[in-house]
Amino acid sequence: MPKSTEVLPECTQLKDPGKLRPFLEAFTSRLLNLGHTRLTVSSYEASARHFGQWLQSTKIAITEIDDDVVRALRSIEGLDWKRVHAPSETRTAIKAG
Repeated sequence: MPKSTEVLPECTQLKDPGKLRPFLEAFTSRLLNLGHTRLTVSSYEASARHFGQWLQSTKIAITEIDDDVVRALRSIEGLDWKRVHAPSETRTAIKAG
C-alpha cells in the first residue's frame, strides 16, 4: 500500500501555530518529502501547533525558544511530553534527512 503524502485536514484546523506557521509549513513539507506518512506528519504537526499556541498564550517570542522553554512546555500536566522535542533534537532530525 503506497504512503499518502496528504496531511490530514483535521489537523490543520486544531490549533493556531501563530508565528510558528512558516516554520511549521516548512517542517511538514520536509517530512513529507522525506517520505513520512500523512499520519506521522499530522502527529508532529499537531504537537507543533500546540507548541505555537502555547507560545502565544505565554507571550514567549520565537527568538526566546530554547531547551528551557521546551522543558517548561513538557512540564504541563497531561501533555504527551515524549512527542515534544527539544529544538536541538528537531534541528538534528531535519539535518539528518
